Amino acid sequence: MRIDRMLSIIIILLNRNQVTARELAKEFEVSIRTIYRDIDAINLAGIPIVPQAGNRGGYSILDNYKIDHRLLSLNDLTAILSSLKGLNITLQNKDFSQTIEKIESLVPGEKQAELKDSLNKYVIDIVPWGYSEKQRQIIKVVYQAINDCQVLKFWYVNAKGEKTNRSVEPITLILKGNLWYLFAYCRLKSDFRFFRLFRMKNLEILNKHFEWKNISYLNYFNKINVQEEEINICLKFKPQAIQIVEEFYNDDQISLLDNGYLQVDVTWPESEWVYQTILSYGDLVEVLKPEKVRHKLKEKLMNMMSYYQ
Repeated sequence: MRIDRMLSIIIILLNRNQVTARELAKEFEVSIRTIYRDIDAINLAGIPIVPQAGNRGGYSILDNYKIDHRLLSLNDLTAILSSLKGLNITLQNKDFSQTIEKIESLVPGEKQAELKDSLNKYVIDIVPWGYSEKQRQIIKVVYQAINDCQVLKFWYVNAKGEKTNRSVEPITLILKGNLWYLFAYCRLKSDFRFFRLFRMKNLEILNKHFEWKNISYLNYFNKINVQEEEINICLKFKPQAIQIVEEFYNDDQISLLDNGYLQVDVTWPESEWVYQTILSYGDLVEVLKPEKVRHKLKEKLMNMMSYYQ
């Protein structure tokens, strides 16, 4: 598209002192006449591109030129850069690094110090403490398979400990909370599935390409949730758990009891995740209702006790 080419020309001219029309024509595989028309259009838009005469001449942007703040303000650029830098901590992707460099070039020289200060005021780091290089590599392999539309093969261990060999067409890489998921079309199940990344073992990118499917993981997630039964759960937390409660639950879910205890009322899809979450609170919580959740938790705790007798 012409607008994409024109934006790319602007970025190239911001990163270089000057460039010839012939070089631009070769870069974008268009005629020199087309480049002339693009440069005229950019000038009409208010971005001053000036010609340099002579054998070593070409086109350049005026040194003192600044991108109009109505297009992208310093706050806009800071927000974009913070997000990209945070994502690239994990992916360490060459294309992302080049994009970051291009965006940084849009900031005028006299604003670079202010940009640096702004980037230090808030940092988006999506990598939890203690992440290993092995975990980073899993994310990078999945990301590469999605980008290249190649089939991904792995052994998958589900929540019940069952192990199956899967070949999938990867679609979307998702970070939810502090957990990574892959949304993919599973050839074994002939349907779409979500996979926890760190339950995927022996990942291998196959030399098999597939046609990328334009489907939103959110639509499929909502469809699954409609099919799942939901349960209303009432939790009673000890007073010393107040920081955990306030961090993970909304104000309208929390009630303060007379003795300093906290009551939390939630509606969750009935799944093994519910019991794992409750057990993770240890002795800080008691399930008041429903009775079936209390009964199942009691069974799990009795089984756990048998390990230590």
